Amino acid sequence: MWRQALLVLCAAHLLSAHADDDEDKKPVVCYYYGEAMTRPSPMNYRVSDIPGHLCNYVTLAFVTMNSETFEIESSMSAYLNNTGLYEEFTSIKKKYSHIKTLVSVGGWEYGHSVFSRMVSRTVSRRRFVKSAVRWMRHYGFDGLDISWQYPGTMVRGGSQGDKENFVLVMKELKSEFLKYDFMLSTTIPIDPMLLKTGFNVAALSRYVDWFNVFTHDLRGTWTGYTDVHSPLRRRCFDKGQYAALNAEDGLNRLVKLGAPKKKLMLGIPFYGRSYTLLDPRRHALAAPTRRDVHAVPGPYVMSDEILAYYEVCMDITMLSWRREYDEIGQCPYAYRGDQWVGYEDEESISAKVDFVLEQDYGGVMVFNIDMDDFNGVCGVKNPLLNSVCRKFNEGRLIDPRIG
Repeated sequence: MWRQALLVLCAAHLLSAHADDDEDKKPVVCYYYGEAMTRPSPMNYRVSDIPGHLCNYVTLAFVTMNSETFEIESSMSAYLNNTGLYEEFTSIKKKYSHIKTLVSVGGWEYGHSVFSRMVSRTVSRRRFVKSAVRWMRHYGFDGLDISWQYPGTMVRGGSQGDKENFVLVMKELKSEFLKYDFMLSTTIPIDPMLLKTGFNVAALSRYVDWFNVFTHDLRGTWTGYTDVHSPLRRRCFDKGQYAALNAEDGLNRLVKLGAPKKKLMLGIPFYGRSYTLLDPRRHALAAPTRRDVHAVPGPYVMSDEILAYYEVCMDITMLSWRREYDEIGQCPYAYRGDQWVGYEDEESISAKVDFVLEQDYGGVMVFNIDMDDFNGVCGVKNPLLNSVCRKFNEGRLIDPRIG
């Protein structure tokens, strides 16, 4: 009962928030994956499921750009295009007057050679910028997020000039966006090599309102051993390239490269990365995994590498998976038989939000809200997002552009 009362109080604070209150308030940037609408019932996440009282920015992922004209176009399925998704998404501002809506272009699955070609020429950059403005004005978006994964990475379709050209297009976007008070953000990795080849952090900082920091997907089946994919701090077994791949070291690196702390939004995933154990008797962190056998897909996201939080919590509550906790990395993991998953829960999110507050970073970005337990099948609705709410600003929200 006390828990429900606390959540109601948190929501009440959020709805009464003012962006120009105390300087120490932090923003919550929420990503929503539009294709989540097509998942099997009852996990087909609709725009009406977005808990707007728990976010101050909601970003719709993803759209792409035409490979010939470099103009923004929909990447959604034909079904979603015909449902008026974009208009419905931006109309949530009628219900939640404090919310701003953004649209994200790119994403992991997008062909990133198009990005590289677009930024390489003045005329193509101009076409992209103009199309972005038209798109946002037509559908009522308040800003654009660039999710280029990753400039300068040859195996992902990048080229050597991407790092400098990325700054140029962001400068041109910002110049045009100022006319309409549009916002501009970009995703950014913490991997030292990706930063070196593709991101002039100090220069980008002049044009973005904030960075959505990818402090997740830092581990996966490619490592050959079990691990949580969004560790907060370095562990004793983190060696080689993985020694620096944690939120604490990554955010410090971005600050040293010229990013203002107030523009760094710590990424928190609402999903886990799953593995198949080589030996079910060895199920701790850094246990060997099978690379020839994928993990068992969940019933709703249906991925053999990713489990939504609601799939994990159902495994724990209904199928008796055992939960353990990485005290240094500040992430839980769970296992049963030869199946293993590292993820985030209320305890780990509380620790990460404490870290953001203690270190005075800009705020939190959650990816994706449609993978939270939004139906409350394991208890309260939206437990992960509510964990952020309970910690941040006593439930108040702020515009990250104000600081």
